[in-house]
Amino acid sequence: MFAQAVVPILQQVVRQEETFACRTIGLLGWAKSYVGKRSRGIAPHQRSRTGYCARMGEVDLRVIGSAAILEQADAVVRTKLTASISAPAVRLGNVIIKQLAAKEATLAVAE
Repeated sequence: MFAQAVVPILQQVVRQEETFACRTIGLLGWAKSYVGKRSRGIAPHQRSRTGYCARMGEVDLRVIGSAAILEQADAVVRTKLTASISAPAVRLGNVIIKQLAAKEATLAVAE
């Protein structure tokens, strides 16, 4: 009964031709507040959303929307925060460890 009564209404409300996806853009060396200000208006469309996940020294900017919105958001971020973009799955600590290992160097940290 749900399939016959509700699904057709939902299909009218939500356009099926649009495919939504999520893109995560890793930003290194910026505070969340700075990233928020610089990326304001990145996805101004009603059918898109942005969100942030902040860690020490890095911020992930997540954009949800259609393919066109994701491309627009990526272009805006690359022009406004171009020097700080990382691959989504790469973490700052891992990059530092790999760079140190490549140079056969060590790092000591004291708190």
